[in-house]
Amino acid sequence: MLCRCTLDRNRLSIILISAATLIAALFVPLIVKLRLVELLPAFVLNGYPHLILDGFSWYKAVTVIFCGCLATVGLLLHKGPRGVDDGLLGIIALLAILSSLFSPYRALNIWGVPYLFEGLPSSLAYVALAMAAMRLPESIVKRCLPWGISFSLVVVAIFGISEIAGKLLVNDPWLASWLLNTADGISPYSGFQAASFPFGNPNYMGMYSAMVWSFVFALALTRRRLVDGIILSSIAAGGFALLLASMCRGGFIAAGIAVSFALIVVMLRQRPRLINSIALVLLHALAYQVIDHYSASRTVERVSSVPPQFTVESFTPPVIPAVVAPVPVATFSKIYLEQGRLKIEGNGPLGAFTLLLERHYQAVKFMDGSYQPLAFTVGGVKEEDFEKVELQDPRYAGLSMVLHDAGFFRVLTMNGIDVAVTNWGFRIGRVGAFVTPVNGERFSLPFADTAFSQRGYVWAYSIPLLKDTILFGHGAGSFPFEFPNNDFIKMSSMFGVSGLVDKPHNFYISFAHTHGVLALIVLLVLLGRLFWIKGRSLLKGDRIARDLPYFIASIGFLITGISVDSTNGVGAVFWVLLGVGLQKAPSPKEKAPLI
Repeated sequence: MLCRCTLDRNRLSIILISAATLIAALFVPLIVKLRLVELLPAFVLNGYPHLILDGFSWYKAVTVIFCGCLATVGLLLHKGPRGVDDGLLGIIALLAILSSLFSPYRALNIWGVPYLFEGLPSSLAYVALAMAAMRLPESIVKRCLPWGISFSLVVVAIFGISEIAGKLLVNDPWLASWLLNTADGISPYSGFQAASFPFGNPNYMGMYSAMVWSFVFALALTRRRLVDGIILSSIAAGGFALLLASMCRGGFIAAGIAVSFALIVVMLRQRPRLINSIALVLLHALAYQVIDHYSASRTVERVSSVPPQFTVESFTPPVIPAVVAPVPVATFSKIYLEQGRLKIEGNGPLGAFTLLLERHYQAVKFMDGSYQPLAFTVGGVKEEDFEKVELQDPRYAGLSMVLHDAGFFRVLTMNGIDVAVTNWGFRIGRVGAFVTPVNGERFSLPFADTAFSQRGYVWAYSIPLLKDTILFGHGAGSFPFEFPNNDFIKMSSMFGVSGLVDKPHNFYISFAHTHGVLALIVLLVLLGRLFWIKGRSLLKGDRIARDLPYFIASIGFLITGISVDSTNGVGAVFWVLLGVGLQKAPSPKEKAPLI
C-alpha cells in the first residue's frame, strides 16, 4: 500500500507539473480579453492620476499565477534530488519576497499590479514554472511542448498578421475585399504601424517572435521526417513574417544571432535533411517577400508615387520674406529644486545664466547664480489678474514671465512653464498637475540619449536608480514612481510635455530594480551555467534535436531583453523554456517518469 501511495503521489506530481507548464507556455500568450484598469488613488503617480494599465497583462498574470500554484503543488509532491539550479532559483524567489516586503511600494507590488510588469505573485510563479519545467518528462519535452508551442505561434501569427492586414492592405482592392470584412480592417488596435496583438505593443510581439520563431526554426532544421520538416518549416515561416511585421529591431538582431548559432551547430555536428532545408529557405523567402511588399514603407512609397500626367509643368518661385531683426530669446536647460529654492539654468542673449527663485510668504525673490538679488518690474501689460514680470538684468533678456492668481496659490508662467508658488514650496505644472521638479542623475553611456529610439536617455537615467536596489529591489510597478519623470526640461525635450517613462526598456535593468542587483547577479550566474554546460554539450553534438530549440529560444529572449522589457505573455514562455534548457541529461539507468 505504501508503494502504491508513493507511486500515485509521484504520478500526480508529474501531471500537475506538466499541466502547469503547458498552460503557461501554450495558452498564456493567446489570452486577449481586454480590461482597462486605473491605478488606485493610494498609488497615483505624482501628478499622473490617469495612468491606464494594460488589461491584457492582467488576465495573463492571473493565468500565470494559477499555473504557478499548480507547479508549486507539483513540486511539493515531487520526490527527487535538488540541484544547484534549484538553489539559484530559490534565492531569486527569496530576494523577490524580501524586495516586496521592504519596498516603499509593498502594497502595490505584493498583490500585483495589473500592468506591463509582474507583481510578486507572478514573479514567484515564474520561478515555480522554471523549477517545474526542469522536471518535465521526456514525452512532454520531445513531443507535446514543441508541437504545442508551434500551434501557439500559428494562432499568434494569425492575430498579428491580421492586424497588419487591416492597416496596410486596404490600398490593395483585391486583397482588401478578400482578407477584410470592412474597409476599416479587422485590427483591434490603433496607433501602431506594426503587429502588436495580442500583447499590446510591437516590442513584446518582437520579443515573443524572436524567441518562438528561433525555437520552431531549430525544430524544423533538426527533424528527420519529411512531413514534420515541411509542417514546421511552414510554421517557422509564419513566425518569421510575424517578426518582420513587429518591426522590432532588437528582435531582429536577437533572432539572427540565435538562428546563426543553430545553423553552425547543425552544420558542424548533424547533417540536415536536404529537402527540409530547401523547404525552410523557400518558405522563409516567400514570407519575406509578402511582408516586404505590404510593409508600411512600401505602402507609403506606392501612395506617394505620382503618375507622370499629374506632374506640374510650371513653377512659381517662393516669396522670400523680409529680414526681421532677431528678438532675444532665453531658453531653459534645467529646472529643479535646491535647498527649497527653484533653480533654473539656461541660455540667454549674453550666454549661460542661472536664475534662483526664493519664496517669501506671498512674494517671490529673484536672484542670480551668486545669490545676488535681481531687480524687476511688475505691470506693463495687465489683463484681469495677469501681470507681466520683467527682469532688469540684460542677461535674462527674452525671458517671458507672467504672474497670475490661481486661488490658494499664485502661478508664475515662465517661457510657457507654469510654476506654482505654494505654502509647500515650488511646483511645476506637468500633465494637468503640479509636481515637484527634480534634477535627474545621469549615467554616462557611450552613445547619445536619442540612440535606439530614445532608449539611450531612459537607460542613462535608469541605471543610477539601481544604487538604491543593490541588496533588495523596490518591487514590481515601482519604476515609474522613481524615474525622474518630473525633470521637466529634459523630459519635455525628449518625449514632449506629456511624456512619461513607465519602464526602463531593458529586461536586466527592470529585473535589478524590481528584485535587486543581487537577484540579477544570481540570474546571470544561472544563465552562465546554462550557456556553459548546454552550449558545450551542443557544440559536441550531444542531444541536438532535443536541446537546441530550447537553448536558442532562450538566446532570442535574452538578447531582445537588452532593448525590451519582459511582460506576462512573453515571460511565461521564457521561464518554461529556460527550465527545460536547464534539465540535465538523464543517465542510462534512469527511468523516464510516467504520466
